[in-house]
Amino acid sequence: MIGGAMGTINETDAGGGRLQGKVALITGGGRGIGRAIAEDFKSEGATVVVADLDEYESGWVATLLGGSFLNLDVRDETQFETVLARIMADHGRLDVLVNNAGISGVGATFDEIIAINLRGVFRGCSLGLPLIAESGGGAIVNIASIAGSHGGFGDGYTASKHAVLGITKEMALRGARRGVRVNAVCPGYIETDLTRVMRSNERALETLLKQVPLGRMARPIEVAKAVTWLASDDASYATGTSLVIDGGWAIDGGWALREANGYLRDKN
Repeated sequence: MIGGAMGTINETDAGGGRLQGKVALITGGGRGIGRAIAEDFKSEGATVVVADLDEYESGWVATLLGGSFLNLDVRDETQFETVLARIMADHGRLDVLVNNAGISGVGATFDEIIAINLRGVFRGCSLGLPLIAESGGGAIVNIASIAGSHGGFGDGYTASKHAVLGITKEMALRGARRGVRVNAVCPGYIETDLTRVMRSNERALETLLKQVPLGRMARPIEVAKAVTWLASDDASYATGTSLVIDGGWAIDGGWALREANGYLRDKN
């Protein structure tokens, strides 16, 4: 998914939560990790603005969560500015930004991957950070990947996720004295559309999971919980860091990825 639609999800009426009273924008929020983040933010009391290019999926999520949507392509700076202006007009503030929109890179050129995975994150940070500062401070969470510190994921995807971690550090320095914390979450293998092909090949999946000490892929909500923590005041002293959610894969998972990919190539 690339970017998306903007929808407002009302604050919960329960006795508050870690994000009570905060306004949050989530790009790529129509499915997978993005949707899980949106749902968890809502459960924690936030007013959530969901952005996702897929109007069908986003519309369904909007109906489920009681929201409405406005299309956004994160490659388009003017659209991004329009979405942020709409948030400020409707809510008067922006407290949290989650740059989640991205693509796996399968079938895409290097430049296409960089335009979405890297420039989209940079655009969100550079445009959103001043508004969060203006609102009294808050947090930005960039969704990176274990590919941000490992190879073997393809040149475009690997380069884009390495760069996201670099941007996270630079933006953390930019926001530190303005009350804006900037961090990244690095998911490993998650049960989403992006891993469907891998999960459909029993031999490839078995090989891959041998190098995950916890022995399974994560559910999207397990990543979302980490994002919620970083977005909340519970993480008030965390900035410029990356939180790896990979079940221990990074300990020694590289060879397993190469072998699993070999099984997929043999099948095709």
